[in-house]
Amino acid sequence: MLNYRLAPQATMAGIVRDNRSAVVWLHRNARVLGFDANRIFVSGHSAGGQLVGMLAGTQWEDLGLPADVLKGGCSISGLYDLEPIRLCYLNRVIGLTETDVAAYSPMRHPPTATLPMILTVGGDESAEYHRQQDEYAALLRQRGVPVRIVVQTGGHHFDALDRLGDAQSELAAAVLAMIEATA
Repeated sequence: MLNYRLAPQATMAGIVRDNRSAVVWLHRNARVLGFDANRIFVSGHSAGGQLVGMLAGTQWEDLGLPADVLKGGCSISGLYDLEPIRLCYLNRVIGLTETDVAAYSPMRHPPTATLPMILTVGGDESAEYHRQQDEYAALLRQRGVPVRIVVQTGGHHFDALDRLGDAQSELAAAVLAMIEATA
């Protein structure tokens, strides 16, 4: 479980950099930490879902890692286009610029390697979350990225994540299947 600095104390550039640095550190310290550096998966909710997209779209070779360092991702209620955030009241606190939107929207930085991606959103979430997921899934498929959409019936933005921790849920089963498929 990663932690990173949050807006507004940190910029979007800093937040993305924190997460990329964490993946680099984990990969380089895997042996000491007791896990396989060739089996790194990422998952995130909401802003964390946006970070999953940004990590998938990272040129890892530029950071000294293999291009396929990530073996899969799961984005729950992700934000793939930051422009609606820039245009709404939330931006008074976050402070996104047009440059930030271009640099840190996963829609503009599709995955650089073909890693499986799981996308899901709470069934009762706003149409905007569903629209963004649909558009991101279409982009991923266009790029040859295997995408699995886990449909959630009901559920709002804050409990969409709960299904990941429920061993009986379709989301937990999808994530486990993705991980097991790389064994």
